[in-house]
Amino acid sequence: MTSGHMLLVVHSWRVDVQRVRWPQHTAPPLGTLAANCRWLAMELDWISASYPAAGDLAREVGALERQARAVTGDPVPQRKVVGQCIAVLDDQGTVCGADITHRAGESRLTCRSCHCVYEGQQDLLLLLHYQPQGVA
Repeated sequence: MTSGHMLLVVHSWRVDVQRVRWPQHTAPPLGTLAANCRWLAMELDWISASYPAAGDLAREVGALERQARAVTGDPVPQRKVVGQCIAVLDDQGTVCGADITHRAGESRLTCRSCHCVYEGQQDLLLLLHYQPQGVA
């Protein structure tokens, strides 16, 4: 695997996503690997919600990541439990309580159960403050 191969694979996904989302646009120029990755990252919400080949894209890009990590010897960052979700789910006051996990490099915390997002200092302080005894 070479960086050129990675560029071609990621660019082909960018071209296809753009073709499906904006069929009136012409294909983007090849650009750099970083630029193509950034563009796809900015479109992740639409890709996950609307792109028919989202699973194939995820599998192929995931395979590229595994190949690159094998070459560099860089292990996949592991998720770490940082607390329990404090989101109130209903008008009876039911608290989600699912584990909140974080991986190095992530800029926000998202509950994988109820999808509540904790972002910014105030959210994180509230999350810490309302943890059950002995959790945080």
